[in-house]
Amino acid sequence: MVRIGLISDTHGLLRPEAVSFLRGCDHIIHGGDIGHVEVLTRLSALAPVTAVRGNNDSGAWAERLAETEFIRIGDICRLRARFTECDNTLCSSESHDMKTLLALVGWCLLFVLCWPLALLALVLWPFVWLVSLPLRLIGITLEAVFALLRAILFLPARILGYRGKHA
Repeated sequence: MVRIGLISDTHGLLRPEAVSFLRGCDHIIHGGDIGHVEVLTRLSALAPVTAVRGNNDSGAWAERLAETEFIRIGDICRLRARFTECDNTLCSSESHDMKTLLALVGWCLLFVLCWPLALLALVLWPFVWLVSLPLRLIGITLEAVFALLRAILFLPARILGYRGKHA
């Protein structure tokens, strides 16, 4: 199991608690706003370091740092570290990016395949309604005929004044 340490916004100060937490990591990623080159030197004594430049990092040492780094650790783990002012640090794995891409392709495929069906349903709905109209009229007519037969059948009972069990 690979242990990766993530740290950012040290601004030239590397606290002892952070050092003790990062001890034993296989790799350390610093997400920017390092503050001073000594921070990277101290981190490098603990494990290999990949760092990106933040908006507060300046000087010759900071010019060597990129704003985006692609890192491969071990056989499986591929990470991207990027600094922007909006989200400060973003670390994402390539497999997550692949899942997002596959979800997008899936939704696009679903859209491409389903919009013709939805359009067909909208176009055909009036025809379905027209075809089913005679069947609905037959149903209404049969219901009226049965109501008439029921009224005729129970007419003698009404004439004799039978009110049923609920009266």
